[in-house]
Amino acid sequence: LQLKNAAAAEINVETATQSVETAEIKLKAAEQDVEDAEQSVEASSRSVEVSAQNIEAACGDFHVNFRVKAHSTPAAAPFAENEKARIYVIEEPGGVGYQATNIEATIRVGMDGHWMGADKGNSYLFFSVEPGEHHLCVNWQSVYASLNHLIRLADVNAQPNRVYYLLVRPMTDYYDNYGRLLLENIYPDNPQLMLDEFSQAQLSLHK
Repeated sequence: LQLKNAAAAEINVETATQSVETAEIKLKAAEQDVEDAEQSVEASSRSVEVSAQNIEAACGDFHVNFRVKAHSTPAAAPFAENEKARIYVIEEPGGVGYQATNIEATIRVGMDGHWMGADKGNSYLFFSVEPGEHHLCVNWQSVYASLNHLIRLADVNAQPNRVYYLLVRPMTDYYDNYGRLLLENIYPDNPQLMLDEFSQAQLSLHK
């Protein structure tokens, strides 16, 4: 009987040891998930205060205007060039509570003091950047001063071989030409499928 009890005790100790090892593995996995999440947040863009200094660091020359046409061919597979980061800026018009939910606004996109291009309506543009900290700007190009002054800024900590997606939403009311401009990070489950729902912006410059 004593031998049976001793054997049972050894089994319990072994089971307890395995439980502790399993718990340690789960803890390490949870710590890794937290670390990955922190790295993801660090690598994403973050909003920046709209000030004269920050505008100069991110936006281009406001005398430069764009004419934008949508290009409806299927989107190329999103990928980053070797050791660079690729940034997609996608325009999706509309907003709750506004009279005009599908206005095709021209949105200039700048980075580090230069315009990279523009979106119009349900469209997107993309560009590649070197790894590091970059200053991004989106601005509503309009003949109305109340809309033309709308600017959103973000800092992007670009990592090599990563792809980033930012969504800009212009919203306005036709009756008083008052508008808002929203900018946010998005993390699509299927980037290719998402891009296929938009048109690639084709543009030309004019002053």
